[in-house]
Amino acid sequence: MPLQQPTAVRFFAPDHPALNLTVRNRIEAQRADLIRQLGEGAATGWDDYNKRYGVIRGLTIAIELCEEVEKQLTERKA
Repeated sequence: MPLQQPTAVRFFAPDHPALNLTVRNRIEAQRADLIRQLGEGAATGWDDYNKRYGVIRGLTIAIELCEEVEKQLTERKA
């Protein structure tokens, strides 16, 4: 059964307005570091390369989700 994505983001009063941006920036930094490591040949073999690539792909998905939240925040403020 495929996962259903929520259609709206729920925000809470104590959430800092820059929280999403801060989280996205940290994820992007982690992703960039892993990409750099792969480029420098840090993978010890095919399995290690696939694992690292999977983590990078997961972080890319997380960044895309953060961008969706930012878009919803912008639309909500307008």
